[in-house]
Amino acid sequence: MTDTAISKKDERKQILEENTAQATFESFLESVAPKVRELSVTVPLQGTVNLGVLAQRGYNKLTSILFTKGGISELLHIPDQLEVLHCRDNLLVTLPNLPSELRELDATSNLLSKVDLQTCHSLETLLLSHNELTVLENIPATIKTLKCDHNRLERLDVKHCKQLHTLHCQENSSLELKEIPESVIHGQYPDKIIQSIIPLKDTLTPAYVAALGSYFSKKKDYELKLTEMREKKGKTIPRCMGCNQPVGMVFSGKDRKYQITCGGNPPCTSLNVLIHRGMYVPQDMELYTYYEDVEQKKQDIIQHKMATLFRHVPENKATDLFTQQMSAYNAANKRLEELLAEHKELYANESKAEQIEALTLKMNEALERVKEARKRNDLQEAVEIQYREIRPASQAIQRLQYETMQLNIENEHEHSDKSVYVLLQEEVRPERMVINLDETPAVA
Repeated sequence: MTDTAISKKDERKQILEENTAQATFESFLESVAPKVRELSVTVPLQGTVNLGVLAQRGYNKLTSILFTKGGISELLHIPDQLEVLHCRDNLLVTLPNLPSELRELDATSNLLSKVDLQTCHSLETLLLSHNELTVLENIPATIKTLKCDHNRLERLDVKHCKQLHTLHCQENSSLELKEIPESVIHGQYPDKIIQSIIPLKDTLTPAYVAALGSYFSKKKDYELKLTEMREKKGKTIPRCMGCNQPVGMVFSGKDRKYQITCGGNPPCTSLNVLIHRGMYVPQDMELYTYYEDVEQKKQDIIQHKMATLFRHVPENKATDLFTQQMSAYNAANKRLEELLAEHKELYANESKAEQIEALTLKMNEALERVKEARKRNDLQEAVEIQYREIRPASQAIQRLQYETMQLNIENEHEHSDKSVYVLLQEEVRPERMVINLDETPAVA
């Protein structure tokens, strides 16, 4: 906990004892007309504020409430129609029951440990920097700006936020950020960034994942039990989970299948776990295989035409054979075109290239302004441009160029305290570069 947070907590204890916020707030309302749409509370408030008084006094058109810096410890009965709520530099510890129409929330520099966003279906701007948050969940897909830096967050899921363009989440010491949306162009991140793994093209169902976990769990338990029995030098083996007889079980991973069967002879029919794994090969291998196949089929058709031309093959037989060859060629060529399109999507994505070009142009324009600022000896402006514009654009380009980025920290030598930092970057995630040739992974 920072010294600032400790100081704020001490201040909160004192304010809770006095709790003058409501009286001050209601007194302030006497000078404000009920028809206003934006309520800017310019006096500091100390303690709990019950906003239910607004409806009682006829403030039914309010869409924005802006509180000044103070000691607000709690906000109750926030109006349902509210779209903008600012409460920076106060002493809030939680924000429950936020209105569904809320578009902008600024609660920077409080003591927030919990913010309930479950009902916020229209939220676009969320500013929660410098708080005590360990979890931030239910972030709506509508969010465009999210600043949650200088907290204690451990996880942050924004992969579904396709409109997000500004993301600040640095200075969260335990945070592992996964899956940064490509829409983000202004970003400040923690040291460790892991792009989440995209599932294989054949979607693994929850039932398949659960069955796979169960298989390996059973296999581990069985092997441990078998080892214990062998150490005791006993002649018994574990019982079958199906017939409950001391005949053991057989765990097999052959033929691209995981299977558990009874160890009896004959095996019982009560136990038969079967999981099809599928057959995965590199996409490049599949691409070149079809390319060679298409070229070979071209040669076969040419040779067939030549044989027909010189009457080496009867005309009726030649027609049937040509039809078969063309059908095979068209099928192979269609699959080749599909594979080429998939390969282009992975390595030469036009949309990604356009985004990189636009960001590069923006970064170069910012660099020119840095040069101009340096000529004027305005170092502050030069640094600000680099920090606010060039750095985020550069990070966005890097994320577009590499789907996987991970910083590994390794010791230079086995008995050395000196660390070596290794940046791993991959243009395409390995799991996106394979194709399933067999059946979809499933539980039989």
